[in-house]
Amino acid sequence: MIYGMLVLTLAFAGLIYRHRIKSAATIRLIKQNQRAANFNKLLKEEKKGLLAENEILVTENEWLLNEVHHRVKNNLQIIVSLLDSQASFLKGDALSAIKESHHRVFALALIHKQIYVEGSTQHTDFSKFLTELGQYLIESYPECNQISLNYDLEKIRVAHTKAISLAIIANEILTNSLQHAFLPGDTGSINISLHEIKGRVALSISDNGTGTNINLNQAKSDSLGINLVQGLAKDIDSEINIRSDMGTEFIIFFDSSCPNESKKIIRGMPVLMH
Repeated sequence: MIYGMLVLTLAFAGLIYRHRIKSAATIRLIKQNQRAANFNKLLKEEKKGLLAENEILVTENEWLLNEVHHRVKNNLQIIVSLLDSQASFLKGDALSAIKESHHRVFALALIHKQIYVEGSTQHTDFSKFLTELGQYLIESYPECNQISLNYDLEKIRVAHTKAISLAIIANEILTNSLQHAFLPGDTGSINISLHEIKGRVALSISDNGTGTNINLNQAKSDSLGINLVQGLAKDIDSEINIRSDMGTEFIIFFDSSCPNESKKIIRGMPVLMH
C-alpha cells in the first residue's frame, strides 16, 4: 500500500515537473514570438518609411528631369528665334544654311517639348513626334505645295536618348526629300512609316521623286546632313538601308529600348499644302 502511494506520488511529481518545464518552454516561445512580431512590425514600419521616402525622391527626380527638358526646349526656341532674325539679313547659300540649322534646332526643341508634356522620364511616343515634324517641315517649304505627306505609324515608345538622335535623323531625311527629290512645280508624295518588325523598330521615309546617288559606304560624305545621319545612327546602334527605285527610301532599324504599349496604328490622311 505504502509502495503504491509512493509510486503514485512520484508519478504525480513527474507530471508536475514536466508540466512546469513545458509551461516554461511555452512562455519562452510566446516571448520569442512576441519579440519576433515586434521586430517584424518595426521592419514593416521602417520599410514603409523607406518606400515613402523613395517615392518622394522619385517624384523629385522626375520633376527635376522634366524641368531640364522644359528649360532645354525654351533655350532651343530662343536659338530658333535668333536664327530667324539672322536669316532676314542673308541670301543664297548662307540663307539655306541658316534655314537648315533652324530645322535641326526646331526638331530638337520639338522632341524636348514632347518629352516634357508627356511627363515620362524614360520614353516618348515617337509616332506623335513624326506627325508634328512632318507637318512643320512641309509648311516650311512653300515651293513644295504640291507634295503630299502620308503617315502609316504604329504607336511606339522610344527611349529618350534614342528619340533625340532619331529626331535629327528624321529631320535630315525629310529635309533632303523636300529639297532634292522633286523639281519645281512637281507633284509627288513623301511617306513616313513606323512599325515593329521581328522585335526591332523600322522607320521608313520614302518619296517618289527623282532618286538619289547617296552612298552610305563612303567614310565621309560632302553633305552635313548625311554625315549627321550616319554618325547618329551609329551612336544608337541602328542600321540604315537606302533604296533608290522610283524614288528614294531610307529605312532605319533600331531597338526602342523600352516596352511598347498598345499597338495603335495611325494612318494619317495625306497632307497637301496649297
